[in-house]
Amino acid sequence: MILEEKLREIAMKLAEKTRSRQVAWLPHEENERTVVVAFPHSGIRLSRVVEKFAATDTFKLTLTNDEGIPVASILIEESDSDWGIINQMYNTAFREATRWDAAVEDVEAALNVAGLVGIDV
Repeated sequence: MILEEKLREIAMKLAEKTRSRQVAWLPHEENERTVVVAFPHSGIRLSRVVEKFAATDTFKLTLTNDEGIPVASILIEESDSDWGIINQMYNTAFREATRWDAAVEDVEAALNVAGLVGIDV
């Protein structure tokens, strides 16, 4: 399908820009495993799909219109040739969107100091 091929092409370009830190990824408000990037009249959602008994990771890349309505999506499974690139993009985007690495550093720094921890202690 032409749209699927176009979405894979978009995914590769987005991965390249993500590696160069040129994408403003944001956390999705409703799904903690999804990151989003907004464009003037569209958007992209990148989700890690977690199946209860699945042995492999799958990603879903969704194109949305100017109203946030999904118009097309593709699944990228571990067996796909571009899975590694998408996995790297997701990991980078998720870290940048959620700033989980800074949160971990903050907690570790507090725990490495003698005495009480926590604000207002």
